[in-house]
Amino acid sequence: AERARAPSRQLRPAQSAGAASDFARPALVSLTAVQRSASITAHGAQRNPIATRARRETEMELSETLPPRYEERMLSAKLDCDNNKGAPDACHAVGEFLAVVKRDYVGARAAYSRNCDRDHGASCFALGRLLLGGRGGAADEPGGERAFGRGCTLGHAPSCHHLGVLAFKRKDSVAARTHLGKACDAGDAASCHVLGGYFLKQGPDRDAAAARGFLEAACDDGHAPACHNLAVMFKKGDAGVPADSKLFERYAARTR
Repeated sequence: AERARAPSRQLRPAQSAGAASDFARPALVSLTAVQRSASITAHGAQRNPIATRARRETEMELSETLPPRYEERMLSAKLDCDNNKGAPDACHAVGEFLAVVKRDYVGARAAYSRNCDRDHGASCFALGRLLLGGRGGAADEPGGERAFGRGCTLGHAPSCHHLGVLAFKRKDSVAARTHLGKACDAGDAASCHVLGGYFLKQGPDRDAAAARGFLEAACDDGHAPACHNLAVMFKKGDAGVPADSKLFERYAARTR
């Protein structure tokens, strides 16, 4: 079996994982009228940014069904997204609002899909999850995997993680290791932990030394189950990894 490489841990994802809604965080900073002053219409004519913003605010009046802070953040995100011509992060926030707050999964699918087409990795990831889960339409595993693939290509670590999990599901360990390795290198502790567990399983690919490297990377990022596995490894010892009472105590302490 090909020997596993240790995680390089050199890359860090630039985009958020998209697992938590931006509407639980501080509000997006809206573009000012000054920043919009150079905006040009599709016909090439200068538009009045202040009048345009005022018209949109009138069109998107706050509703009484949600706390004002949510509606205000939605309004800010919509204005900054500018019908998918503006900031991609704002367009992603629109999708999060639709999915997390409004539970409008049909609208969220459409918003994420448009933003994924603009190379926003977190939106590709969110789209993939909706497609896999059958939210906002029929479940579509191939479509979800394509969305994760695009997100992974864009450097979004959770997308790579999900690709790896799907590859393991269909018994393609080579592809799984590739995707999870990329995610681990980008700082996804869960992917490092999964790879560590894979190399501890009995079989032709078992490699305790490689498992140690992945588990240490995960534990260093605060992944408690990985720290527990390391504590067990150093208490009992394993092939290529001698027992070590000091390391056992160190990793056991991180699980408490």
